[in-house]
Amino acid sequence: MTTVTWELLDRFLAQQCDAEERARVERWIAGPPERGLRAGLLAEALDPTSVGTRADVWARLFRRLSATEGLSPGRARSWRRRLAVAALGAAVVAAGILVAFALTSRDGISQNPAPRVLSTPSGQRAGFQLPDGTKVILGVASSLRHPPAFDTSVREIELEGEAYFEVAPDTRRPFIVRARNLVAEDLGTDFLVR
Repeated sequence: MTTVTWELLDRFLAQQCDAEERARVERWIAGPPERGLRAGLLAEALDPTSVGTRADVWARLFRRLSATEGLSPGRARSWRRRLAVAALGAAVVAAGILVAFALTSRDGISQNPAPRVLSTPSGQRAGFQLPDGTKVILGVASSLRHPPAFDTSVREIELEGEAYFEVAPDTRRPFIVRARNLVAEDLGTDFLVR
């Protein structure tokens, strides 16, 4: 592949290069058709008889190149700007999703997990241990609902039927049993609820 630098192209257009350089530039121009067009436009723009400042010459060259390729002066910057705006938008959406997830985790499902239900069929009793260490013997045809983990201020359960409790001592968190018309509160003893 033949490479041509701007300096070599400038010398070629000013007819100041040797035979080897001239051949190299001519091979380069003979490549894809747009190279020849660009070289011709460059030669025209750098014509010593052209009027205007160097900036005017380059602006005219860019306008002519843009007209042949369908480009506009701000097109490259516009593409970068669109990419930056899209990246910023994606970052904002990702941050919103993370915030929503964090708020849901803190205030939603993880704070109120589904209670666990322990039950016994007719004619059977069963023994269980609750997350705080309290032991329960559940009576015949009874059920007990409790959270997977007790919160920091209270240990509360719901009972339908009969159960015997050996409550794990904890003076800071009372153990509360809710049954039909009864609410029993205990800090660490044994008792029966019917």
